[in-house]
Amino acid sequence: VHRFGERVEGPDLAMTVAFKEGPDKIEQAKRQHFRIRVYDRTGRIALFRSGLTVENIERTSILTLRATSTLQGRSKQFLDTLAAAYITFTKDAKLESSLRTEEFIDRQLSELMGILDSVENQVDRFKAANQVLDLDREQTDFFNALVDLETELRKVDLRLTGMDALQQHLSVAPADAGLPPTAYLSEQDPMLVQQVTRLFDLRNERTAALIDVTEESYAVRRLDSAIRNTRFSIARYLEDSRKVLARRKETLQREISGIERKLGGLPATQRDVLSLERKLKVNEDLYVFLLQAKATAVIDRAGIAPAASLIEQARHGGRVGPDKQRTILVYSGVGVLLALAIAALRYLFFERIDRLEALRDLTALPISGGIPHYPGIETEPISVIADSRSQVTEAFRGIRTGLQYNLPADGCSTVLVSSLHPGEGKSFVSSNLAALLAKAGKRVALVDVDLHKPNIHKNLGLPNRRGMSTYLSGLDTLEGIRQNGPVEGLEVFTAGPVPPNASELLLNPKLNAFIAHLGQTHDYIVLDSPPILLISDALVLMPKAHSALIVMNAQRTTRSSIHQVERILTETGASKASLVLNDIRVSRWERVWSKYAAKYGYGYGYGYGYGGYAGGYGNGPTDHLTPPPEAPSKNTP
Repeated sequence: VHRFGERVEGPDLAMTVAFKEGPDKIEQAKRQHFRIRVYDRTGRIALFRSGLTVENIERTSILTLRATSTLQGRSKQFLDTLAAAYITFTKDAKLESSLRTEEFIDRQLSELMGILDSVENQVDRFKAANQVLDLDREQTDFFNALVDLETELRKVDLRLTGMDALQQHLSVAPADAGLPPTAYLSEQDPMLVQQVTRLFDLRNERTAALIDVTEESYAVRRLDSAIRNTRFSIARYLEDSRKVLARRKETLQREISGIERKLGGLPATQRDVLSLERKLKVNEDLYVFLLQAKATAVIDRAGIAPAASLIEQARHGGRVGPDKQRTILVYSGVGVLLALAIAALRYLFFERIDRLEALRDLTALPISGGIPHYPGIETEPISVIADSRSQVTEAFRGIRTGLQYNLPADGCSTVLVSSLHPGEGKSFVSSNLAALLAKAGKRVALVDVDLHKPNIHKNLGLPNRRGMSTYLSGLDTLEGIRQNGPVEGLEVFTAGPVPPNASELLLNPKLNAFIAHLGQTHDYIVLDSPPILLISDALVLMPKAHSALIVMNAQRTTRSSIHQVERILTETGASKASLVLNDIRVSRWERVWSKYAAKYGYGYGYGYGYGGYAGGYGNGPTDHLTPPPEAPSKNTP
């Protein structure tokens, strides 16, 4: 927060925000909360690039540039600057090539000037010290021919030097580097100049393309491929040309040697003079050649024009955004699509089956009932003892009633309780079901055969030092592991210490004898078994039971888990199994409706004692059956 008129300094800015209006409006300006955003160089470039679009008019070499900015006039200023910079760049690139050519020629001329001065001094000193005769006509012709050959030989050497420089430049220069000097080769090798000019144009196109796209774009990669092919063609051409020039150099050297042999008959003094004059003549001719090449480069530089021109100045296009209506429609549509996608994912993978009605609609398996959420499961897990008139207790009465029609009329009935996953409440269901049956005056045996993770002794508050594991291992007798439960008529057989071979113990023949013995003295046997998805123990014990209850937690049950239960029961042929939906939570509106219904006598306690929980007692006709009355018990309030 800063004040108007005070200088603001920071690592990336130094400015003063002036307020030109009168003092009476400064309070209004304060309430507007002006904000200034400062970009670094990278952010600035990204900002301009994101607002720039370049379009090529079809079948022309015309580019149309458009830019947008949040500041008025900034887009026009940016486009004017960009166009001027690009036009200057195309001209400067050609100018750089011409200057490098002239620089190369100047170095050669400087070397030749030193050679010429040295040779002229040698000729003057030699003629002053020796008396030299003039050559005859034939020797003069030989001398001129020798000068011409040596002049051509020097030109060949110069071309080879230029090719070496070009080859070195192509091998070390990056893709967007400037061009080497080539103007001095224009007369001798126009093909090479044409290829190098094409390379120059491709590099310019690549630099121009990088204004709008990145190096990974298709256009830049296509230009990089063309640049590599052109560089390869130039390199092959230089190699072939160097071989031709090398053969030409050998031919010139042989011809020079032949003429030198013909002049070998001259006196030594004349030969020395001839050699010096010949060297002087050759360097003079080469000097004249380089001067002509330099003049050509200067003339070409004077005629250099930009490769691009501006057809039309940038103009302000007015306000183009934000389009509020379009923004609202777009984001509303995106929101609807996202919501539909989330709903579809939840429906397919995460939808919980938390109502009996939904469970009935989803599966054809029998449903014994549903148990509402019980908040006191940690402190008082036996809800049928804690509160005999609660909805949870009524739900267990409904499950007990449904079992009456699935169990044999005479003799002992065995009920196996399991679940699909751990923690769904199977031990809670088996403990309460056994206690409720005992409260009805029945002799009940509750057996914990979950030798992997036993919980029955925790629910009933019993010791677990001895139990089924010690009995099946031959370490204990049946009477030694028998314990009395909290309800008269309920006997409990805990799991005992967890053995290392729990699944193998359940295959012990002593288990069959154990169940048969209990069947002679009890009305019901309730077996609490491990989850069927993780361990196969429950599936092994299921044929020993007259009925099986598969407990499913409403907070975890999904369509996938229902299908898994159906698949497992179908594969094992367990036709007597039914489902129990545990931990059903009532929504706020359902609680309001239940209070409203209770005023008119439809709730529990108004003459319809078993209608308090909308779960029923089973699936189909058994939902409306009235349960048999309970036998008196000393534990019943």
